[in-house]
Amino acid sequence: MSSPRRRGQGGRAVPEPRQPRDFKDRATRWISGLLPGARVPLVRGGPRLVQVLDSRMWEMAPTQQETDRTFLAEDDSIWTFEFQFREGGADYARMAGYHTSLVRLHPSRAVHTVVFWGERQGPAGPLRVEQVTFEPHQVFLQEMVAEAELERWRGSAGSGPFPREAAMALAMLPLMRHTLTMRRLLGAALPLADRLEQDLRAPVRAAMLCLGYGELQTPRDRAWARGELMGMPVLGQELFEDLFQDYVEKGRQEGRQEGRQEGELLQTRKLVLEAFEARFAEVPVPVRSAVADSKDLEQISGWLWAVVRARDAAEAERAVLGGH
Repeated sequence: MSSPRRRGQGGRAVPEPRQPRDFKDRATRWISGLLPGARVPLVRGGPRLVQVLDSRMWEMAPTQQETDRTFLAEDDSIWTFEFQFREGGADYARMAGYHTSLVRLHPSRAVHTVVFWGERQGPAGPLRVEQVTFEPHQVFLQEMVAEAELERWRGSAGSGPFPREAAMALAMLPLMRHTLTMRRLLGAALPLADRLEQDLRAPVRAAMLCLGYGELQTPRDRAWARGELMGMPVLGQELFEDLFQDYVEKGRQEGRQEGRQEGELLQTRKLVLEAFEARFAEVPVPVRSAVADSKDLEQISGWLWAVVRARDAAEAERAVLGGH
């Protein structure tokens, strides 16, 4: 994967921030983001992951390269997760490059690459690229049927809370759809997230909804998914734009009952605070003051957009206070 570069002082190349490019990147961010502190699922004997590592491979010039996600495990081994939705020599070369770069960077640690193959099966054996051969753990999503996974977790639901390592398996259900429609699959899978530990429930629900959103067939089903996602971080431009329009329309409808312009202003302020609180638990006093003081509807709507998109509370706070 590559990222464009700009020129800094002295003509030195400075990497631009890497942006998620497609569904594969979004799936990777959601699913692997659930893993630290949990066991590596779907890989027999996988250890617990304890730290996210910087996955940039600067020596792979001329462009900045970054793996999907790389982690340090509690047994001091390195694990990289690759989500592949196509098969080709260039992809093999990239994965081999990542793998061997990590071996060079961490000569005293065992290095593991896990490849999740999506739309079609990848190679079942070792990956060979010129003089480099490595054997990644291969997980074929097409061989995993969502209904079977649902039954497995339903069957264990009566035995108490799910272990943390169940988080990724549940989040991957929308990628394993076989015969159920996405609406039925999500309807059956979302309640299972409530069997996880408290801090995992919202991220897993959001992962399921974001990964399945593009396959919901009707406007009604998509509206249902957006309603479930209100106040949660989202990934995917189409989903984000649809959700933002829901926020705007909600403000307009409630505003009409209180007087058009003033009501819209009050309701949009309220939505900004509600979104901030729903996502990050507490609204900082400076943010409350900035929202209350602003009389610019366009500015407050922009803050709502920023709060919904923010990766964390600090970023959301900067977005509001920076425009105040």
